[in-house]
Amino acid sequence: MDSWQGRVNSPAVSELTIAVVSHELEFARSLMDRWHAERAIPKFVLLVDAEAPFNPLPECDLVVVGGVSAERLSPVLKLLNPSARPLICVTAVGEYQQVRESFPHLLLLRRDEFWTDNVLVLASECMRRHHTVARAQRAEQMLTANQGYVTLGKYVVEMRHNINNALTSVLGNAELLLLTPESFPGEACDQLRTIRNTALRLHEIMQRFWSLEAEMQTVARNSPEAEKLPRAVGARQFGT
Repeated sequence: MDSWQGRVNSPAVSELTIAVVSHELEFARSLMDRWHAERAIPKFVLLVDAEAPFNPLPECDLVVVGGVSAERLSPVLKLLNPSARPLICVTAVGEYQQVRESFPHLLLLRRDEFWTDNVLVLASECMRRHHTVARAQRAEQMLTANQGYVTLGKYVVEMRHNINNALTSVLGNAELLLLTPESFPGEACDQLRTIRNTALRLHEIMQRFWSLEAEMQTVARNSPEAEKLPRAVGARQFGT
């Protein structure tokens, strides 16, 4: 069997916290003993007192419930809120079907001779899926945050001719006025030169921007994905 460390690698297994909820101390002991046979061991939070309330549940990455009778399982799960975090439930073999009918969407395992191994396998898959979903959500948030910059960039590209025309007008008028500097006080001439130099700098910045845009378009045209597209379109057209 692959190790728990090999199956779950992000974040580090030692940084994970697993809550074990049970009304049997033996259940928690067996599960922890099995986990300690692995090279990497998570942290554990034990909730094994049948009478002690555990709401809210301590901060954890995964919950394992077991050693709880079928009739007492429902209130336990309501307190744990299975939708809040990955949750695995281990039930007695004879109670498995009853629990399955009552909780059809619950991650459920039979407490047979292999149950500790099965918990580790299922736990690794739960955490892998949980991390994948979390990464996807972060990527979606970043995409949303960057969408505003994309929109701004598209607007600047679309407005480049207007920007160039405005800069040309400012620069041309400043140069024209500076042809007769004697017509203006010295301070006014200095201001005109500042306007001209600023317009030149803005023009240079815009030229760099257009060069960058052209480079990006060239890279996009020469990318492997862009090369595949005409061939794929041609294959569909000629039925090859």
